[in-house]
Amino acid sequence: MHIASSATGRCIREGDVVARILLVDDEMAILVVLETILKFAGHETVSCNDSSKVEGILNDSRFDLMISDIKMTPVDGIQLLKIANAMVPPVPTLLVSACEYLADGKTPESIGAAGHLRKPFSNKELLRITEEATKKASIVH
Repeated sequence: MHIASSATGRCIREGDVVARILLVDDEMAILVVLETILKFAGHETVSCNDSSKVEGILNDSRFDLMISDIKMTPVDGIQLLKIANAMVPPVPTLLVSACEYLADGKTPESIGAAGHLRKPFSNKELLRITEEATKKASIVH
């Protein structure tokens, strides 16, 4: 039996799913890292490296959280955030970027993101922010 520990110290047994998370990044290496860390913590992940397919994926499946890079083409993370927030129910979204502020000087949270993960990030930071976002979403729903 494989047992992992979540960011808050909760024990997670193999087979337990904490949250279902859609990962979106045009860099496969980043997706592999995110997927590995989150799966070890007990999350179920679906990865997508083509941002043009995300709206269809969101329409076809239910997710507790989406983690998306901001700078991608053809659909950037800000557009994906708008799509996720328009879903019923909305899909909480963590935006990933190297900058604290967006190009217009706003923070990701000020435009509706559930949180913001700044590159480079640690495993612990990823798990903490993921757990905060999923916990906040479960209270809202």
